[in-house]
This record gives sequence, C-alpha cells and structure tokens, in this order.
Amino acid sequence: MSDYRFVLADTPELRRLPFERMEAEGMTRAVLWHRARPTLVDWLEGVNPLNAVLYLAYDGEELAGAAWLNPVVGCSGFVHFAIFKGARPDWHRLGREAIGKLFLVLALKSLLAFWPAHFRHVGRAAAYWGFGEPLLVPGGCPMPTRARPGRCRDGCMAVLTREKFMNRFPGGNDGQCGDFSFRGRAERARARGL
Repeated sequence: MSDYRFVLADTPELRRLPFERMEAEGMTRAVLWHRARPTLVDWLEGVNPLNAVLYLAYDGEELAGAAWLNPVVGCSGFVHFAIFKGARPDWHRLGREAIGKLFLVLALKSLLAFWPAHFRHVGRAAAYWGFGEPLLVPGGCPMPTRARPGRCRDGCMAVLTREKFMNRFPGGNDGQCGDFSFRGRAERARARGL
C-alpha cells in the first residue's frame, strides 16, 4: 500500500468534505460528540482556519480521513481524527502518517489528545501512536443528548511529544517550534477571499 497524501484544507469546499463523508458514513455524532445534533456549522466552527489546522488524507483519489488541530496552544495542539470506513483496517498507519505530517509541517513540540473515556478504541489508538498514559478527567466531556442537554461523561487526556514519536517511528522531522501564527494564516486566507 502506498503512503497517504495529505492536503491542507485551505478552502471552504475542502473544509466541508470530511463532514459530508462523516454524514454519509453515519459517524458525525461519534466525531462531534460534544454536540447533541451536530451540523455543518458546528463542524466548520471547529475547523475554522482562524484557530484550527485541518489536513485531509487521501489514498489515491479516495478521502481516507482527516486530522485537525484545535486549538493550538504555544508549540502544542489538541489533535483530532476522523478515519473513514475504507481506511479503518489501516488506522494504525494512517494515524502515524497524519501525526508525522503534523509534526513535520507545524514544528510542534507535542500533541494533546482528549476523548470520552468510554471510547476505548481511541485509547488503544493513542497508546499505539505513542501517547503517554491517559489521565482520567471526571465529567470532562460534554456529551449532550436531546433529552439531557447538560450531560457530561468522563474523559481521558494524553500527551505525545515530538521526541517520543520520532523515537517510536524514526524518520520524522527534527524541526524546532517555529513561529506558528494564526494571525498570519488568517490574513493570507482573507487576502485569497476565503
């Protein structure tokens, strides 16, 4: 199998693609677990280029998944993934390549993951990719439903450092934390009319 190709979602059309695919595959609520009835507006708010970075992963011409950071804090960022059905058997490699891409292009020192504790598959994936031992965050995940809009569930939080990732999966980027300015990206986006 060839390497995945990652594309920065720098247009409104590209930013919509993952949501459309999530809807088609019935996984919108699992990805946007903090909303009772996730909408396209909720998705676009989460991947707004003023405070987020979204990459699309392609296997040939097929959209295999998406990886995004929101928010980015200093030289770290909260990482999120959506892996679509066709790529799920290869989740370990897709995630590894996505993390490598994020470390390469953004020169981050670490990634943070936060997920509902009962999403055990996410915990297994985080462990495989090298995230540290998760910490339990009691009541940390807002998971509203129509009947219970204030419902919160326990969450887990884990950290993956660049150094640990590069040691676990050699061949990555050794860059230092650079000047990663959302203001500069936002100004470029406005100049292009995005």
